Amino acid sequence: MSLIRDLYSQPYPSPGQSVKVFVERNGNQEKMELIKRPLVGKNEDTDLIKVLDTIGPHLFVQVLGSLLLERKVILLSNSISTLSHCIEGLQQALGPFSWQYTLISLVPLAYTELIESPTPYLVGLLKPYENSDRELPSFDGIQEMFALDLDTRTILHKVGDENSIIPSSLAKALRNALDVTQHSSNEAEKNLAASEAVLRLYVELVGRYNDYIYFNHTCKSKRFAKESFSKTASSKKSTQLFLQWFSITAMFNYFIESKLNRASSGDNWGRFEQLCIQFCDDTRRAKERKPNGYKTVKNLSEKFKELIN
Repeated sequence: MSLIRDLYSQPYPSPGQSVKVFVERNGNQEKMELIKRPLVGKNEDTDLIKVLDTIGPHLFVQVLGSLLLERKVILLSNSISTLSHCIEGLQQALGPFSWQYTLISLVPLAYTELIESPTPYLVGLLKPYENSDRELPSFDGIQEMFALDLDTRTILHKVGDENSIIPSSLAKALRNALDVTQHSSNEAEKNLAASEAVLRLYVELVGRYNDYIYFNHTCKSKRFAKESFSKTASSKKSTQLFLQWFSITAMFNYFIESKLNRASSGDNWGRFEQLCIQFCDDTRRAKERKPNGYKTVKNLSEKFKELIN
């Protein structure tokens, strides 16, 4: 557990900065760079389609749900490039949110003690080569963890609720939308369409967040009504339950904090903000036309059909 102790002894790195740890090799202490906290990626640069080509839409939705609840996620493969692309693609697929915990694209089997960490992580684990004397670590007893073999699309460890984390209607719409993108022969178009579909999922889930930011005249600062947001931002019980979980995650709180501290302009996620404004306007107009107006707002599937037509 020396690696874990070494990591805990150092401050959390800023985006783009690295953490260096001492690892023991043959009785000697050797300094090596192990972890680099990535900069927040932009939507148009995503490797999302490479993730989808590797694991397919159904498994992707399960992995995404696990990440949104900040669980431990391990991806395994014989290929270094596959691990790298999938870890990067999943990180960027989080869209306007950024992973706040340990993220390592490649963990050699010699350092698998990392998976015993009590905090969330997203890591890629290189499987042992054929005839190697090393074995995969046991995942027994590790709580809140999802492990997936990328080469065989086999789930090696799970919590059991991965199919129900994202509200079922939204998860189904997302799977269908992502499945459509698989049929395009143009990689750039596939990337764009898949990224847009995932971004619209976030709009459906948290698109009304700005309605719950208010100015506190006593403190002379902005505040976010988190409890009210999780209970009333959606009329659907399944979405309310998801928001109760998601609103306490570090990535959502970091997202909200950045919105509270930002200037009136200059948001790096212009496309997301644009979709949120459109979503809120559609919701308000629908409520004016009909008391239970949420039912008249176009769902994710309908919006995606408009995107590709």
